[in-house]
Amino acid sequence: MLASFRPTTIPDSPVPCPRFSPREGVPFIEKDRTHWYIKVLLPDVSRDEFCASIQGNQLLLNWRDNKQINYDGRVFESRERFERTIKLLDGISTDDIDIHWSDDTVVVSILKPEHHQ
Repeated sequence: MLASFRPTTIPDSPVPCPRFSPREGVPFIEKDRTHWYIKVLLPDVSRDEFCASIQGNQLLLNWRDNKQINYDGRVFESRERFERTIKLLDGISTDDIDIHWSDDTVVVSILKPEHHQ
């Protein structure tokens, strides 16, 4: 089952960022002077099941989870696909993003264009 939400937009104005309060599968956006950071808590996703790409002016985040639930002596598995879309400024390319993991959280770093730093 493919789950999707309406696109999120990266804020351009200098608004204070609240602390990261993880909710599974929900992108959280932080920024500093040079980068935007999109953090997503994905506890049941392996690193090779996550992909981030740029299409036009949108960042596409795709993953497949692998939940295992023990119930009444049986193990049930869920392998569901998810996609999130985040609207970006024009001029950002795949070369401007970096992906790294911190425990169960994926962090996508996006270099801001020169005129936004």
